[in-house]
Amino acid sequence: MRSVCVYCGSNAGSRPVYAERAKALGTRLANEGLALVYGGGIVGLMGIVADDFAARGGFGTMDEMFEMLTWRQLGLGDKPCAFLDVEGFYAPLVAMMDRMVAERFLHAEQRNDLWHGEDIDAMVAWMRAYVPASADKWLDEKRRKELR
Repeated sequence: MRSVCVYCGSNAGSRPVYAERAKALGTRLANEGLALVYGGGIVGLMGIVADDFAARGGFGTMDEMFEMLTWRQLGLGDKPCAFLDVEGFYAPLVAMMDRMVAERFLHAEQRNDLWHGEDIDAMVAWMRAYVPASADKWLDEKRRKELR
């Protein structure tokens, strides 16, 4: 892993903890010697990550993250995706993905291919050791043919 693409909000949010975690992420990526790839400008949380990163050398829309997840599912990419959670912000979204697995709209291996947590060190370690899931998009090939 040589670089990390970060999507952050173009606003700083309502609680200081969001900015604190963005700053910690920028610091960690710089300390790891990783290149930072980002879009969305230099304001809000994205600006905080970039500023702190630059001092040592947005996830604005859900569609950016889900586009990467979909590309992986279709075999168009193999990069790790992670939700760095702050005080349970993404917990409802992750719970929905778990429900999609339970209801057989998403393969369990593909759900487990997405990291979710609060610990930056654990996230970076997971990303460095990442091996893409090899699950087929289709949960049940026979059923898929019956539905045609």
